[in-house]
Amino acid sequence: MLIPKTWLTLANLHRSGLAPAPGSFISIFCYEYHSLVTFMLLTFGIILFVVSLQENFYGYQFKMLGWTLLSSMLIIAGCSGLLLSLWMCRMWFFYSICCITAHNVVDYLVGRYFPSKTPMLMLKPQATIEGFVAGIIACFIFFAIVSTQFISFDSFLLM
Repeated sequence: MLIPKTWLTLANLHRSGLAPAPGSFISIFCYEYHSLVTFMLLTFGIILFVVSLQENFYGYQFKMLGWTLLSSMLIIAGCSGLLLSLWMCRMWFFYSICCITAHNVVDYLVGRYFPSKTPMLMLKPQATIEGFVAGIIACFIFFAIVSTQFISFDSFLLM
């Protein structure tokens, strides 16, 4: 229920041409009366909880209510924050994946073809210290190239 309030706003949908028709169920439910619908659903859930209370089980039922509310809030807040950060910082998400890929490629190539092989981990015998250092250097070179080339584009900066 937080997605229409964070990154999937009606203004973004109008710009993309995917906005729901004014007066439709989705437009009313998710955008026009979003706060009222959320409040009513929460109130309805609390009323159902109170109606379902059983004598001699109050402690257990309130403990379960607390854990349910806490886990729901953590999941919703965490997922909404992740979606918002992915939407607003999509260039940096793409950059981090490419940087890790560049590190792994250089690490593999140096570890495979470099004459000196100093093992780094017992869990992964093919990992070498030389490959790890070369991967770090490749990450810094990748960062220098990407940052100097894409800094002039407004779409790659934080919004």
